[in-house]
Amino acid sequence: DSQVGSGATSTVNDSSSSGQQDWSAVWECFESPHRLLSMPAGGLSKSMQEMVKNAVSEMRRYYSRKVVDVLIKVTRKTLDLIIKQFTSDANAVEGDSQKKPIFLLNASLMIPNVSVTPTLDDIQEVLLLAGKHISGLSKGVAQWTGGKTSRVSWKKIARPPSNPLLDVVTKLDEQVQSITAPPAALKSTKMVDMAKMKRKKHYRLESEEKPQFPFQQKNFYSYVMENKEIIKTLTLLSMCSANVKTEVNTLVKRWRPYHYLWKCEKTLRQLLAWNLNDFEISLKRHSELEAKLELEPDFLIIGNCLAVSTEKLKLGLTTELKNGTHRISQAMRKKYKREMDYVYAIMNDLDRKLERPIRDLDDVRTVMETLKKIREQEVDMELRIDPVEEAFNIITRYDLPVSKEDLEQVDNLRYTWQQLQARALASHFTLLKMQPQLEDDLNSNLDRFREDNSEYVHEYRYAGPMQPGLSPREASDRLILFQNRFDGMWRKLQTYQNGEELFGLPHTEYPELAQIRKELNLLQKLYKLYNDVIDRVSSYYDIPWGEVNIEEINNELMEFQNRCRKLPKGLKEWPAFFALKKTIDDFNDMCPLLELMANKAMKPRHWQRIMEVTKYNFELDNEDFCLKNILEAPLLVNKEDI
Repeated sequence: DSQVGSGATSTVNDSSSSGQQDWSAVWECFESPHRLLSMPAGGLSKSMQEMVKNAVSEMRRYYSRKVVDVLIKVTRKTLDLIIKQFTSDANAVEGDSQKKPIFLLNASLMIPNVSVTPTLDDIQEVLLLAGKHISGLSKGVAQWTGGKTSRVSWKKIARPPSNPLLDVVTKLDEQVQSITAPPAALKSTKMVDMAKMKRKKHYRLESEEKPQFPFQQKNFYSYVMENKEIIKTLTLLSMCSANVKTEVNTLVKRWRPYHYLWKCEKTLRQLLAWNLNDFEISLKRHSELEAKLELEPDFLIIGNCLAVSTEKLKLGLTTELKNGTHRISQAMRKKYKREMDYVYAIMNDLDRKLERPIRDLDDVRTVMETLKKIREQEVDMELRIDPVEEAFNIITRYDLPVSKEDLEQVDNLRYTWQQLQARALASHFTLLKMQPQLEDDLNSNLDRFREDNSEYVHEYRYAGPMQPGLSPREASDRLILFQNRFDGMWRKLQTYQNGEELFGLPHTEYPELAQIRKELNLLQKLYKLYNDVIDRVSSYYDIPWGEVNIEEINNELMEFQNRCRKLPKGLKEWPAFFALKKTIDDFNDMCPLLELMANKAMKPRHWQRIMEVTKYNFELDNEDFCLKNILEAPLLVNKEDI
């Protein structure tokens, strides 16, 4: 205004000095400039009117340039504020560090990666949109061509008409509009608030949508966008997200140590194959990661522009840590609980044998074998107990779940083993005290056994299963009797020989008894097969003739023949072998005849002819007619005729 005023003053002074025109009207126009346009045509000369109009146009152009400059300055400064948030803060002053980030991102666990959302591409799109809106503010600033201001329109709520109410609302509106400046008194402020509340109570907005961005037909947008600095600033804005890409990648790499949780995940079978050192190393690694995770901040700031929330990521990693630790602890507890149960089972078995009262040499032998096992197990038990104790110490150290019963068993494990060793030592001293009496009993038992052995050998040689002239059935019966007697004598011999070894006595040999043992083993093979064949052939006799299955019988006979061939060569000279072979061969020869006779093509005349040849009557009409009735006939003698 001062510049325009000075220009106008100089012009008026120049005119008055010439004395050609009266400038008093112009001076009055300075007091009320709007009169310049409302004066009658004769008030000012045409040159003065032209001068005034040019002055108005120049003033408009001048202030338009000022408005453009201000819009450019505001737009650029606003964009620069955003860009500075994304630029490197190496040269930033101390006050800039207090700026708050403008974007909040969330880091989450998406195995096998760490995801940050929204992405930098999404942020760049938002920045471009923000730049578009900021530079578009000039569309709402109109040039000096006039225009109407938009006001918020209200719509009356549908209700019965009430003229008094409308009058009240109108007065309230006038009261609100009449308050141009906030009064100092608190009473006036309350009145304004009450008026607004009453208006909102009776009226509502026509639309809940956000108001449209103001737009003027004639605006300064094109002047702002043609500015090179604005173009340059928008270009920088479109690339500013690239400035923090490295920092975002660094933030993601920050969590790489936790990739161990899923990269090194093992199955239960693989975990059970671990040794104690593997379990401890893994649990230590999990504990270190858990401690490190607790120190991680809930928010990570990238420059002055981005804040990354790590709450979801930390929650996901914590869950993975707990699950992994639980799997390892379960496998560890299962493996060493199984090992502990095995140690207890061995100790309980040895302890039960040591508790057995010593009454004879069998008991002595059992106790001596148990003491020997305990001595042999000493090193192995130490190697088993130490890892079990250490494993449960590790479980307790890392506060892993374990039952109270398991901990009690671990605490008593070594004590139980020491108690067993003490009992073994006591049993050893007991045997030393009983040694003289036991040695005397052994000598008397050996004398008695020698007599029993001589008697048994004599009876076996003269009345045993190998006695000449015995039928196979008689020989089989005698075999059973002598085998039972031999088993008892052999058990005694083993006990007495162990006693001789225990007390350091000479080892007595019984060669005849050893020979009889070999013979009985061979006879068992022969007569077992013989009894199987006889019993099976006898069962054929009771099969009804109509149900005879010749094919099944043939298969069983072939199996018996194979077993005969596999018998030791020495058995094939014994009478039982010949009787066995003859029974199988005779039945084999009989099978073709039986197969023909069982043929459905057999007629009564055929049976009549067979009865005439064999001179044997077959009662075919009898319901009890069995295979036995066929086999009793002399079929093999008349095989050719049949």
